[in-house]
Amino acid sequence: MDVIGTMDRAGYVGHRRADVVGLLAGDLSDLPPSTRVLDFGAGFGRTALALAGSLPLHFVLADVDPGKLPPDTARLESVGIESGKALPFPDDHFHAAYAVDVLHHVPAAAESVRELRRVLVPGGRLWIVEYDLRRWWVKMIGVVCRLRRMQRRLLTPDELERMMTSAALRGSVRRLDALRMLAVATA
Repeated sequence: MDVIGTMDRAGYVGHRRADVVGLLAGDLSDLPPSTRVLDFGAGFGRTALALAGSLPLHFVLADVDPGKLPPDTARLESVGIESGKALPFPDDHFHAAYAVDVLHHVPAAAESVRELRRVLVPGGRLWIVEYDLRRWWVKMIGVVCRLRRMQRRLLTPDELERMMTSAALRGSVRRLDALRMLAVATA
């Protein structure tokens, strides 16, 4: 049973992406044009593509599967990354970064959060959207993943806050919707 796929086909994923895009668009709208923004775990780049339609920012999309990433454009740049390796960017390179529904796929989530902090300029902002393990449906997803021996590391808000603190990020975690939480932090 493909729980995530079933939710996607039911339209939940499209609806929740629109919510996240709206939230990020509002929060990113105060950045100057051409500011570099990292989309960590971009996949097909849907979030960045939606944001680039309304914001004059430079989006860098990073994913372990570069075949999924969209082609480069004037304001979109796609970069393949290696799982468990340092991000291929210098320190203090981005003014903002986000990771939407990706940390549960990453074997070393805490290290990824530290890497995101490393590539942010001092005062740079980070948004993390992740499934909240305290929610009943998310617990069921976790059970299905374990039964299918899928490598997923679902988090609680406390675990995500500890990761952020360990990475020298200041911020908070709150409920975003029925299944997910949102962390907003500053480097």
